[in-house]
This record gives sequence, C-alpha cells and structure tokens, in this order.
Amino acid sequence: MKKQNSSQESGKTEVSVAKIGLISTVAVAIITCIGTVVVSLAPYLPWNRATATVEAPRIPIVSNTNTSEAIFLPTLQIASTAVPVTSTSAPPSFTSIPLTLTQPPPTGTLVPPSATSKPEIRAYQYTVVKVGGDSGTQMSPQLEFRTSLETLGILQMEFTMSPKGCSEARLHILIDGVERYTSNFLGKSESTGLLNFSTVSAGSHLLTLQPEGRLGGCNRGWFESWGGTLVVYVSEYP
Repeated sequence: MKKQNSSQESGKTEVSVAKIGLISTVAVAIITCIGTVVVSLAPYLPWNRATATVEAPRIPIVSNTNTSEAIFLPTLQIASTAVPVTSTSAPPSFTSIPLTLTQPPPTGTLVPPSATSKPEIRAYQYTVVKVGGDSGTQMSPQLEFRTSLETLGILQMEFTMSPKGCSEARLHILIDGVERYTSNFLGKSESTGLLNFSTVSAGSHLLTLQPEGRLGGCNRGWFESWGGTLVVYVSEYP
C-alpha cells in the first residue's frame, strides 16, 4: 500500500515538473517574439526620431611600458539631437543698370526734323597718326585712314601734314572706294588746300586717305609712318 502511494506521488511530481518546463519554454518564446517586434519597430517610434546615436572613435592610450601594446578606452555612446537648419540670410537682390551705347546707332535716310528746317554746313576734325609701314614699299594698307560720314550733298575736305613729319607723302583720296583725287607730295605742315567733292549723293559715304611716300629725309626706301590733321565739311540738318 505504501509502495503504491509513493509511486503515485512520484508520478505527480514528474507531471508538475513537465508542466513547469513547458510553461517556461512558452513564456521564453513569447518574450523573444515581443522583443523582436519592439526592436524592429524602435526606429519608427516618436521618441526615437529626433535623436541619433553616434559611436565615438576608440581612443588608444599607450602604456608606459616598453611594449607597443595600447589600451583602448571603452566606446562612448553620444546622443545627438537633430535640429532643423533654418536659413536666416535674405535672398540676393539685383539692381538693373541701363546699358550705355559706345557707338552711335545706325542711321538711314536723312529726314528733316520739320518742314521749315534748312541744311547747315558743319565741320568735323580728325587727328591722324599711322605707323608700321611695310619694309621695301612706299604704300602699305595698314597706313590708310578711313572714316564714315553723312551729308545732304556738301562734301569738302582739307588735310594738313604734321609739323613733326620727316618724310614727304602724297595722298590718294577715295570716296566709297573710288579714287577721286591725288595730291602733290607734301612736306611738314603743308596742306592739300580745300578740296570739293560736293557732287556726291545725299546719304552715307566712306572717305579713305591712302598715303604714298618717296625716298628722302627719313625715308630710306620705304614709308614707315605719317600723320596730320583732317577737316571735313558736310551739310546736315540742325
């Protein structure tokens, strides 16, 4: 009878131990699942969005011994709070600057400003200085002088050689590319006199002066430079 009771108690103890082990296993499994879910959802929780964890570098401290071993400080966990960047600088401002023309605008047909306007004769003066003539020749294209002008029909001109010149030259005068006059050889301060080309049509014209040198003075067989003063008379509306 005692043996039967002891065997029954032993069976009950084994069943209780088995139940406790099963309950523990289930509890551990449940806790593990809950921990996995919490860890996976941690980055999306509101209290984790404004902070970030930065791992500081491990700083070696060399020991005082003769060995090359180093002792590393433990890694620090530094919490940093993300602060939104706000721009306080004002947008750049621009001030428009009107452009200034350095050349006169193109002109077309000369039209009187009023029905009673009458043409006037006006004089324009130019200072001519040209250097760099080709060696071995008395005429060089780079020594030519050109200017554009407008007139209602009157076109007169006079050229006076520079008083500092040391070589004589004569001028080939062209209007719109056509030679209209050739002067005598002129020395220092000598002039062509007043020349009249008033047979031209009203409108724009190109005036060209082509100098030609000759041997003598500082001219050693080629024409190097020249200069002087040109005065042009044209008719215009006031």
